[in-house]
Amino acid sequence: MVTRVITRDKDEKIKLIYKSFSRLVNSEGYEKVTTRKIAEDAGISIGIIYHYFTEGKPEIAAGFWEESLNVMMDPIFVLKGSDEDVKREITLHLENHRKNEAMYRAFDQAILEKKDLFEGLKRSRAELIETKIRANFTEISSPAQLSELVEKYLRVYGLVDALVHRHLFQAPFAKSDEELVHILSDLSLSILGKEK
Repeated sequence: MVTRVITRDKDEKIKLIYKSFSRLVNSEGYEKVTTRKIAEDAGISIGIIYHYFTEGKPEIAAGFWEESLNVMMDPIFVLKGSDEDVKREITLHLENHRKNEAMYRAFDQAILEKKDLFEGLKRSRAELIETKIRANFTEISSPAQLSELVEKYLRVYGLVDALVHRHLFQAPFAKSDEELVHILSDLSLSILGKEK
């Protein structure tokens, strides 16, 4: 029997929900996880879940995804870094996908269930990237320059994320992870205008 957790802090309750969601997805898979199981695992009432996540499980997945945005490839290393920095960021992204396979599959399923929930998160990601770039690129002199850098980063990130995802979860895109990183690095450098 799960011990009921008594906490009045909203953020703590949401963390409990995310922790239970993650644990259950990793052990059972997204399709077998229900809001009731999440509530039981977290030791809270199902009413609390729906109080914070009115759309249920897909909204929990979307919120968990938003919390993990800081795991993305670092825009500063991608945009300002050396070729090796870009390669390292791609390698880290690949390793993160491999380590968190169940969660990435859960995100895919949640997106199919409630695509609109994830559209807002895409905007949040773009805003986060813009903020990081603005803080680290003092030489930016116009909104157009900022927009161009954000767009370049998002193109690189989208390419890397899509091909890593396909390589690991659908059918290998390259013969090895090393070859995939090499291909993605070359394509990314081309997008960034840093061809070798």
